Amino acid sequence: MEQILAEYGFLIYEHFESQEIIEQYFKEYNLANPKYSIIAFENVNYCLGTKK
Repeated sequence: MEQILAEYGFLIYEHFESQEIIEQYFKEYNLANPKYSIIAFENVNYCLGTKK
């Protein structure tokens, strides 16, 4: 994904796959609410970029 976006002039700041999303955004919630944990599915990605 990063290579494709770079070809079109985008600079990637963050690129997370599912496990990284869980660690970055859901970890604290999941620790506090283990009975109702939130996950990102395997095919979910997060990408933050800007046009150069």
